[in-house]
Amino acid sequence: MLGEQRLKQKMGAEKSAKDPSRQQKEQVLHFEQLHVQLRGRRVLNGVDGQLCSKQLVALIGRNGAGKSTLLRTLIAFYTPTLGSVWVGERLLASLPAVQRARFVAYVPQEPPRPLAMRVVDSLNAAARKTAPANEVSARVAQAAGQTGILPLLDRACTSLSGGEWRLVSIARALAQAPRFLLLDEPTAGLDPMNRYEFWRLARRLAGNGCGLLIATHDLEEGFSFANSLWLLHEGRFLLMAPSTSPDWPNALQRAFSLPLSPFHVDGWASIHVDLRSRADKAPASRAFLQMPIP
Repeated sequence: MLGEQRLKQKMGAEKSAKDPSRQQKEQVLHFEQLHVQLRGRRVLNGVDGQLCSKQLVALIGRNGAGKSTLLRTLIAFYTPTLGSVWVGERLLASLPAVQRARFVAYVPQEPPRPLAMRVVDSLNAAARKTAPANEVSARVAQAAGQTGILPLLDRACTSLSGGEWRLVSIARALAQAPRFLLLDEPTAGLDPMNRYEFWRLARRLAGNGCGLLIATHDLEEGFSFANSLWLLHEGRFLLMAPSTSPDWPNALQRAFSLPLSPFHVDGWASIHVDLRSRADKAPASRAFLQMPIP
């Protein structure tokens, strides 16, 4: 079956990029039966899914569940031992790097910093991957404005704090104007206001047609702001559902070995943690609230 799909992809590559039906199909990033093995350990064990345009998905799970591996496989950084990643009818790994950059941008958990480069030069380099020369400046200005880093443009990348560099890294990805944006722990190291502004930005990007897949350990943020959540557990998806699904308490308890219960009150999301059965002296329960986004 995969051979037939590759043949379709090869034939489809010869069609015009202006074909409306093709453009509609290319609004879906989908993956089938992904198996990934790293250093002798099977990290992903046959996962399927699709990310559509205008969709904002939170990818959650315990440390080592495979979240970062999935994101890197979806940008063709890792080659699966079995399975494929597609953009519409095109096999992602078969596309030249420039074409992949037009479809998918990725921000890793610890973005590497270029040496001896200003922030604006870093953004220019990212924009040039996909933009004509006469559009680079506009792309950079838009990405910097969206992420609130305009005051940082003349700074050296190595002079930034960890949180500032994370915002710059997100701006670099936006400068590519990708159809799909994959981010690994993008709010780690950000102060509360910048965390809130990031999720507002993510909502706006999804509303404008971008598909976003965001790995996060912050369950409250995921349940507050994402359209749906994908829960990875031991290399497989345990649940893929909207935040309001009644299946979440059981799935979260199985994945995290804690009785977690998400709930929503007047647009606010909270995670209730019942610790009464724990052997330590922790309080009976904890609950966190996130600011709602209009």
